[in-house]
Amino acid sequence: MEIKTSRLQAWFSAFISLFILMSLGSKPFGWMRNAACLPHLGCNTGFFGYDALTHFVGGVALAIGLAWIIRRYPRLHIFHREFLKNVFVILAVAALIGVLWELLEYGFDYVRIVFFHMNLASPNQMAQAGNSDTMGDLFFGLLGSFIAAAAMKAIDRDIF
Repeated sequence: MEIKTSRLQAWFSAFISLFILMSLGSKPFGWMRNAACLPHLGCNTGFFGYDALTHFVGGVALAIGLAWIIRRYPRLHIFHREFLKNVFVILAVAALIGVLWELLEYGFDYVRIVFFHMNLASPNQMAQAGNSDTMGDLFFGLLGSFIAAAAMKAIDRDIF
């Protein structure tokens, strides 16, 4: 079990590091803005783009991290014997974290507009650009978690 745990830990570390680097955006240790990738990838706001890739990688990191935590701390075991139930658990946790993340983005924009009176007339300057951005973020986070769960099961049949 220790070998599998260390392998999960290595994958989790890799994906969480990638997620953090992608989330930094154009400023070191700053918030990622939707327009940060516009000059490089041509993305803007909405369902696809750099923001979608960030949420996909975050979903992968979340699923691997959840599996690693449960393998590392057996008393936290929330998995079942059936694979589909485990996928449901992973997707439920990913959805919860995704919704909390979107609330954080909304709150970040709200504070900047209401309290700091920043002019955020362009959706590119907002963390929460609109409904299509929110739905895309949630979709790609869940997709990343689903693909990570399927990949972990394909690589190691005894993972959960």
